[in-house]
Amino acid sequence: MKANGIFFDLDNTLFNYDRAFGLAAVQSFSELCEEQMILGCAKENMRREWLKVFKTNCDRFWGDYECGALSRLAYQKKRFIASLRSCGLEAESNRAALGFEERLREYIPSYCQLYAGVSEMLQDLFDRNMLIGIITNGAETVQRKKIEALNLTKWIKPQHIFISDEMEVQKPDPAIFFKVQEQTNCGLPLYVGDSWDQDIYPAAKSGWKAVWLTTSESESLKTRSRLLDYRRAFSIYQLNQLIISYIE
Repeated sequence: MKANGIFFDLDNTLFNYDRAFGLAAVQSFSELCEEQMILGCAKENMRREWLKVFKTNCDRFWGDYECGALSRLAYQKKRFIASLRSCGLEAESNRAALGFEERLREYIPSYCQLYAGVSEMLQDLFDRNMLIGIITNGAETVQRKKIEALNLTKWIKPQHIFISDEMEVQKPDPAIFFKVQEQTNCGLPLYVGDSWDQDIYPAAKSGWKAVWLTTSESESLKTRSRLLDYRRAFSIYQLNQLIISYIE
């Protein structure tokens, strides 16, 4: 059976979120240093060193946020303050953490660029009158600014954009896939994402076909042992070929 709807994850699937996040984080940090809201920034290469530590702390505390031990605001503050301390820096006041996050959210969209080949892929699906959608976790305002910056509504109808904050359920909960399928009346959906745990496994467990966009050639025994309907793509070109095979 051929898929009659193609849904995409957003971050690191349609564009390089890690790049946009890093550039926006450095810009936000640099401005706070210049305004002396962060003290001790005179050290050479401090921005590069701080970004490396900050990214580590994003991952370090993510589990606590994901399981509900930290609220979103508490997670954001903790990763920022811990990174300053690790680099021997100090916040001028409690306003620094909030100021950093506000700027970070503001600047990320300006660094968002679709991966090469994505616009052509979406245009082809659009020309075929294929149902195209997005399912993404995140804050509604932040995700919509990214979508706007990427001009994705050129191909994707607003009613087919699903953001976890608005749906009150987020991946990897299979309920989000059931809700999307019900709201779009899509009988044979295909989902494309970059994360096995957040995207591919829950989509496939929900009865969707799935394509895992990954840079890793290795595939664990744990992954292979699951009898799920998914394929892997290692480039946008390969992804496009797989999507065509699902719809033709």
